[in-house]
Amino acid sequence: MGMSCGEVCCPEDCNDEQCGCKCGESIMFLGMFFLAAASAFWGVGELFGWNGADTHFQQGMTYHSFNMFWFYLGGLTTVFGILYAFVIRGGKAFGREPEDAVDESASKEGEAGAPQQAPTPYIMLAAEP
Repeated sequence: MGMSCGEVCCPEDCNDEQCGCKCGESIMFLGMFFLAAASAFWGVGELFGWNGADTHFQQGMTYHSFNMFWFYLGGLTTVFGILYAFVIRGGKAFGREPEDAVDESASKEGEAGAPQQAPTPYIMLAAEP
């Protein structure tokens, strides 16, 4: 018996379509946070002149190379999160609603035969003194 990737990576009670597991999306947003933070630190380094090779941070790892590590980590984490979401759900990642539910609601409205009514407009009341 072959096991799917979802059965290996997710807990036992999270192997059906109703699970709603968002691990891939969470990993992707973590990577995007890394990228945003690294961009902010790059901007600070640019402002104070710490991004060059001839800065006063010459012992060991420089400010710029440490910041570039976070850029690379953020990029890899973002891409991994996207790929993880697609692989775990079999290509159905980042969906909001199943296509069947949209088709059913459209067919029910059409079967009723009654024209659709516009919503009741909002009427503002006069301000009290």
